[in-house]
Parts: sequence; structure tokens; C-alpha cells
Amino acid sequence: MKNASFVIFFSVALMGCGGSDSGGRPLFQHVTSSSTITYNNDTVHDVQITGSGNTINLETDVGHFQLDGSNNLVNLSEGVSVESCDVTGSDNTAQREGNNSMNCSVVGSGNQGF
Repeated sequence: MKNASFVIFFSVALMGCGGSDSGGRPLFQHVTSSSTITYNNDTVHDVQITGSGNTINLETDVGHFQLDGSNNLVNLSEGVSVESCDVTGSDNTAQREGNNSMNCSVVGSGNQGF
């Protein structure tokens, strides 16, 4: 019984790592610096990143992508579609592999590829 209580607690604790936007899609939020973050599940979701010096790999479609920070690198894999996007900060770069779709509202200086 002790192990079952731990599993339930751990599952509830993990639920705090994400949430849901107003459209009911899962929301993945990260506040981090100098990390590599990869999204590659099959469900369209929203992604919110706050921080600097991160590498973000988008390998699956994203509903809304929000980036706030500086010196972040966003890699879009072949065929990835981002429905909407907001980028705030400076010196962020998006690199696109092959054919993909991403139109962003960008505020700040030195942001490229969005």
C-alpha cells in the first residue's frame, strides 16, 4: 500500500509540469536556461518557454508556441506546423529543416527565422 501511495503522489506532482490552454490542448511550460528541450509526441499541444541559451527541438505540430528570452535556438523538423507563435526577447533564432509552417509575431531585436 505504501508503494501505491507513492505512485499516486508522484503522478499528481507530475501534473504540475503542464496544464491546458483555453482550447483544451495540453500546455508544456518550461522556465530554464542552457537546456535542450525536445517535443516529439503525437498530440498537438501548446509550448511556452521562458529563459535564455536554450535549444528547443520541435519535432511535432504545435498549436501555440510562445518564447520569451534571449539567445535561444528553435529547430523545426521537416513537416512541422506551428499554428500561432509569439516571440519576445533578443537574438533568438529559428532554423527550419525542409518544408514547415510557422508565422510569428516578433518583438525585440536580433530575432531571425521566425
